[in-house]
Formats: sequence, C-alpha cells, structure tokens
Amino acid sequence: MTNTARILEEVVSLEAWHSPLVVNVDSPFHVALSFSEGRFQGGKDNNISFKVALKRATLVVFVDDNLKVPNKTKVREYPTRNIEVSRTNRESEAFGETNGSKTSGGGEIGLTKLNAKATQEENSGTQQTSNMSGEHKEFERVTRAMRMTHHKVGTQETWKIEPIDANTLQGMCHDGDDALIKITPKTALRLSDMAIRVFLKCDAEDIEVSDIELDKSLLEKLSGANLQRRKKQAKIVIAQKLAERSLELVDLDKKYQEVILADVLAVPE
Repeated sequence: MTNTARILEEVVSLEAWHSPLVVNVDSPFHVALSFSEGRFQGGKDNNISFKVALKRATLVVFVDDNLKVPNKTKVREYPTRNIEVSRTNRESEAFGETNGSKTSGGGEIGLTKLNAKATQEENSGTQQTSNMSGEHKEFERVTRAMRMTHHKVGTQETWKIEPIDANTLQGMCHDGDDALIKITPKTALRLSDMAIRVFLKCDAEDIEVSDIELDKSLLEKLSGANLQRRKKQAKIVIAQKLAERSLELVDLDKKYQEVILADVLAVPE
C-alpha cells in the first residue's frame, strides 16, 4: 500500500486524513466522500458508452491493531433521522399537544421531531416556528441527499450508505469538516507505521448502468436492441476500468459479489 489513492474517479471521490498520532491521545479522523454519475466509454474493440451510478455503498475504515477507536467517538448515523426542536411553554400551549404528549409546567418543554428533507446538494438554513401570540423560535435545519449508518464488522468500522430521497447516490455524502471517529495509539512502538485503510465497496447489483449506446450490427438493427448484450458489454468496460486503477477485479455478473471502488491510505495532516 502507498498513499496514492486508487479510485474510480468518475463515480466516487474519497479522501481520508487524521491528526498526527500521539500515544494515549484521541486524534480526529476525517473522511470526505461524494458521489456522481460517471460516463464510461469502451476501447477500440468495444465501441460502447454508458452512464454509471451507485444505488448503495459501504464505507469501510480498517484500523491498525495498535490503534483503538473509542466507542463514544463514533458517528453512529449521519445525518440523524430527525431534528429535535424544543418549544417554550407558551408555544406548547398554542399547539396543544407535542408528539402525542400533553405539556405542562414552564421553561423549555416538549419536543417536536421534524424529518430532514433531502436535496441533491448539501444545504443548511434557518426555519422559524410561531404561535398565535406572534412569539417565534429559530432552529437550524440540515439536509443531506444520503444517510450513513454505522455497523461494527469484526475489526472494521463500516457505514452503510443509502440515498434518502432518490434512486442513486448523488452529491456530497460527508464533507470531512467533522471527525467520523477518533483514533488512539496504544503504544509508541512504530508509531509512524500505524496505518488506517479506507475503502468504498458495493455489491455488483448496486452498480446501475443506463443510457447504453452501442454500435449495432445489421442483424441487431433488423431485430431490435439486445439490452442484455449491451449490459454485458458495459460490465466488461467497468471491469477494465477497475483493472486500470489496480482495484480488485471481480465477476460483475454475480449478484452479491463485492466490488471495491476506492481504496486509500489515510495520512496525517
């Protein structure tokens, strides 16, 4: 492994970095990840072009044995499914019940949950609530086009990524401003050799191929397009692109075959 990123750039953008490692000190670990629709073309012997997007993906962070990840530092879900908004007593009286529970007393009481709507691009803004007396309260609404959900798989920290309000992954998933986890060296021995590998994978069936254009033979022109043949040719091109970037080559026709789309080694900054 080297620090050179091996990425299928047309579809995935992945960067990973962390603060310099110090024994028994938690160092923030950051990942910036975004997705786009890629346009692929075959070579001289395979005159085909098509679009590729991902339906789902999994981000994997593999940490050296001499590093630990404190459980309290892990981002379990990003963004969270709901935004909680506190209401004042006067607001609660105006709205009656909040979340099915009657409110009483004074101060900050009651919670209303608002689903964060997804957009194609990362977006944030301010919204206001008001009551009959004109009193209002501001809160921040943050929206994302996809959601990351944490799973611990053996020694790997993984996040399943799914679109919130679309069929494929498009746009910014995580901007890297906030740490995804923190890492702590357990020993000072070979501190500079401790590595954090980050890769993005998906099932072969989660690679969506569309808008396939292929030079047709005379027989095909007479008999109509053969979609299965087109998809077969498209998978050949995708396999070639994976091989060009030294990514693992797999059989894309197998339903649950895992495909590595990006493989990077995080570096200290």
